[in-house]
Amino acid sequence: MNTKKLVQFGAGNIGRSFIGQLFGRAGYEVVFVDVAPDLVAALNEAGRYRVIVKQSGAADQTLWVAGVRAVNGREPDRVAAELADADLACTAVGAGALRYIWPVLARGLTARAAAHAKPLDVIFAENERDVAAQARVALQAELGPDFPLDQAAGLVESSIGKMVPIIRAEDLAQDPLWVFAEPYNTLILDRRGFRNGVPPVPGIKAVDNIRAYVDRKLFVHNLGHAAAAYLGQQADAGLTYI
Repeated sequence: MNTKKLVQFGAGNIGRSFIGQLFGRAGYEVVFVDVAPDLVAALNEAGRYRVIVKQSGAADQTLWVAGVRAVNGREPDRVAAELADADLACTAVGAGALRYIWPVLARGLTARAAAHAKPLDVIFAENERDVAAQARVALQAELGPDFPLDQAAGLVESSIGKMVPIIRAEDLAQDPLWVFAEPYNTLILDRRGFRNGVPPVPGIKAVDNIRAYVDRKLFVHNLGHAAAAYLGQQADAGLTYI
């Protein structure tokens, strides 16, 4: 049985501690796309990395993610080739960097269409409101008005609630590939965005009203943190933590 492949744009904290970890531990080959050459080289040399789960009052838990490799995002031909036979793709690059993803993603979709491949579901792990609509406009502009984008790709929004504890320089000196994470491990995805169906990956929660979950994350989780920080600053400007 062939291993399924996920192309993960962004090998940073969310890319490795959350998306790569969920899919890698579910048996997917995870191919990271990143523009940091040292990180790309390290992932290719090791072929695996550690996720250290930090829990208050409990010992750290170590999760190994194996079967990974990486390509440099500045090599669009290689990235498009990886997309051409991928089962899924995902971005975790930050909303401001998505504009760099559209051209190479369009090249991958063009290659798949030429090969009559199945649609490519693309997950956007960005916590950006209406990111699927933004992606549709940007990709259609790259591909041209006659390209059947809705038949070629599923554009899947998400709500990312996982937090990543700070990794210090002295931590990275021990292992430049490990990443820290909190125990929360649920990936909320828009069920209606998939063209191939929701993948059977433990930790995925597919919902029908993704906007409600994105708004809950922004206006409860993020707003709660911001309000605590503002109130703490007002109460005592010398405070460091909320």
